[in-house]
Amino acid sequence: MKAAFIKRCSSFAVLFLVSILVLTNCQPPRQNVTPQPTILVTPTETFSPNLTPLASPLGSDENPLVIGIIVENLEFTDLSALKDLMETLSISTGYTIVSKEFATPGELLSDMEAGFVHAAWLMPLPYIRASNNDFARVALLINHFGVYEYGSQFLASADSGFITYYNPVTSENLADASTALSQFADQRPCWVAPDSLSGYVVPAGLLAENGISVQPGAIIRDHAAVVRALYVHGICDFGATFALSGDPRTSPALQDLPDVMNRIIVIWRSDAIIPNMNFSTLPELPEEMRQKLIASLVDLASRPEGRQLLSESLNYDVQELKAIDDETYEPLKRLIEAAQINLDTLFQE
Repeated sequence: MKAAFIKRCSSFAVLFLVSILVLTNCQPPRQNVTPQPTILVTPTETFSPNLTPLASPLGSDENPLVIGIIVENLEFTDLSALKDLMETLSISTGYTIVSKEFATPGELLSDMEAGFVHAAWLMPLPYIRASNNDFARVALLINHFGVYEYGSQFLASADSGFITYYNPVTSENLADASTALSQFADQRPCWVAPDSLSGYVVPAGLLAENGISVQPGAIIRDHAAVVRALYVHGICDFGATFALSGDPRTSPALQDLPDVMNRIIVIWRSDAIIPNMNFSTLPELPEEMRQKLIASLVDLASRPEGRQLLSESLNYDVQELKAIDDETYEPLKRLIEAAQINLDTLFQE
């Protein structure tokens, strides 16, 4: 069987070679033909339409400029004043401007970092977090209840044995922070909250900056409540509250303590290093647009009806606006670092 298979294959090979030779001999004789030039045809270019629409310019009706604001109780807040403010700014700047309301600073910062919000009203800690991450550039600072910046004060009971280094008549400290605060070493503080600048961040930063270690603090959640805790004794040895923009000892919540000003005394006060709410923009916002916004807001705050509109819109007393830069925040940044406050964690959503 194998021999027959080989024989068949050999026969087929011979037959194939013969066919090739016959076909080759049948080809007509090659003629001398002058080669013709090759003509290249360039195809006519066709342009398909761009189906992706061009982005409308920022500040147009189709692409409005968005200003963010924190509104703690969105469900129960009347936003009509805020809408009026946006319309007023739209008319004065020539841009279409709308607001976007957020329930928490973390949500606002997330949208601002993504570029969905172009400007915002920011408190110091959210602003510093945004500035440190290069998505906020401060423009204006609010004069709130007569001051642009406020401070922190250390309080204690008059019978606590602590020495006061503050003169209430002249509103001046009688010693530096190291001398006045060293007596709080190993004592227990009453703090307002971890994100309270005057009720925790600044005083904790001052203690840390001067190498003064204290016991874990009691979180009281309210400035007037810190005063009350010191008044009743047994909760903490000293406390910290806001100062310079007012005094929580005069709070209506403490009307049942008529002798509180004498019973709870100031041991020492910080300088005014906590800026009020600011108006900030994205760093890449066109400068012409930024300057028009600033000019419109400053003009608005220069008139009584404008100040009222701003105050109602922001739910925050506005008496004046002034231009500032990031240098204003350097003293506060120093104490935030000393207190080891992690802003990314603080505003994490």
